[in-house]
Amino acid sequence: MVQEEQIQRHVDGRMKRQEILNRLYPPEYVAIIDEAALRRPAGGVEAMREQLFHLTEMAKRSRISIHVLPFSAGMHAANLGGFQILDFPEPTDPTIGYMETPTCKIFSEEDEDIRRYETLWREAHNAALTAAQSVSFIGDMITSLKGTP
Repeated sequence: MVQEEQIQRHVDGRMKRQEILNRLYPPEYVAIIDEAALRRPAGGVEAMREQLFHLTEMAKRSRISIHVLPFSAGMHAANLGGFQILDFPEPTDPTIGYMETPTCKIFSEEDEDIRRYETLWREAHNAALTAAQSVSFIGDMITSLKGTP
């Protein structure tokens, strides 16, 4: 039971963080999603369709762009795992690099770490599809799932 409560707490926390994107003046959000994450079955076909559709709906918002890093890009700079770069509007607030592993969360404000995160992000972004291509790509995935039970 403790495991289920912990999972629910994590889900609740993630849902709460998503509310930031629903503000009147939301922050800019750019996501690069590996094709493997989009294709890995999770929760059944209907849940996958809903999740993919949600991504396309989010991508229609003015301050959100979603980029798919397709298999055809081959190995890429961000292959070692996901990370986030958090920038803030206040110049006195430092940029933060963030990685989450199965056992811990890592935050860094060190200039060298931030430069490395930014380099990895640029390389992955350059290898990814454009935002428009990505929405089309995800739309094709949704269509291909429609014939799947």
